[in-house]
Amino acid sequence: MKRIVPALLAAIVVAGCGGSDGDEAGAPAALNVVPAALDLKGGSTTTCYDGFAVEAFIYGGAAPYYLNNTFPDVMILNKSKVESPGGSFTVTVNGGCFDKGTIVVVDKMNRTTTLVITNKLGTTTTP
Repeated sequence: MKRIVPALLAAIVVAGCGGSDGDEAGAPAALNVVPAALDLKGGSTTTCYDGFAVEAFIYGGAAPYYLNNTFPDVMILNKSKVESPGGSFTVTVNGGCFDKGTIVVVDKMNRTTTLVITNKLGTTTTP
């Protein structure tokens, strides 16, 4: 009985410390998205890219990650949530010209990072 009581108390103390959620244990790596920026210039002086897609990857922070598109009329996301670190999403531009369209990535701890995209008239292709 003398051995059981200390072992039982130790088990209660360990159980009271919470689970072992890897996303909340310690300080997770900084939240970031790769690429962090994309500058597009259309193939002519009269058109912006239409249908160009980029795949972006999310690292660090605490999954899941939620995506907020600030320019939904000119940038299309293939999803609104990424489930795990290293996961990705695709952004497709639909031909509208714009400067600094932002995709805001928010992790489960409410930390944020951004992907900034521009789609301008031009003669230089920069993907």
